[in-house]
Amino acid sequence: MEELAQDFEGKDIFEKLKLQIQIGAEFAITFPKYLRLTLMSMKEEENKEMFENVNSSRVKTIETEVEQMVTKAIEGGDFNERFSKNFIIKIMTHLSIHYSEIFDVEEYYEMPRYLEDVNNFVDFLKCGFGK
Repeated sequence: MEELAQDFEGKDIFEKLKLQIQIGAEFAITFPKYLRLTLMSMKEEENKEMFENVNSSRVKTIETEVEQMVTKAIEGGDFNERFSKNFIIKIMTHLSIHYSEIFDVEEYYEMPRYLEDVNNFVDFLKCGFGK
């Protein structure tokens, strides 16, 4: 994981996303109990108060991180200029928050298959948003 974190320099936002996802996948495989805890808290709808607190905090964190990433990527020329910053942030935030609805993380038993699917998804984003 450490080697991957050092590979961020000089990469566009899409390559950085691929690296972040790979690091996250390796972490989930190494520490599956944290993945189960995260997935369980995201589905904790029976306890409305806990669900709202956990997800509200998670959403705010994701929104902040996505805005920072997109801002840097726009400054670096990673996005096509036909899209407004606000539009890109909204789409990227939505996809980040609803990631587990696009990819049912629990259904993936093989990391190479998961990474292939996710990399295809990032390539799809790059074809739409990238230069």
